[in-house]
Amino acid sequence: MAQELKEGRISLLELPGLPLKADWKLIWLKQKKYSPAVKAFIRCFSENRKEVLSKHFPTLEAL
Repeated sequence: MAQELKEGRISLLELPGLPLKADWKLIWLKQKKYSPAVKAFIRCFSENRKEVLSKHFPTLEAL
């Protein structure tokens, strides 16, 4: 939607109580045995979540 906003094909409506904000959680079962690749992903994402979000979801910062 970032491109559509930029081109003016859609617009944001300013309404009381909006935008709705939500906290996203990365969850997993601690007792489950995960592969080394899954463990590495969880560790990497946990350590770098702010950088990952700003790089791959830059429009979230504008809201």
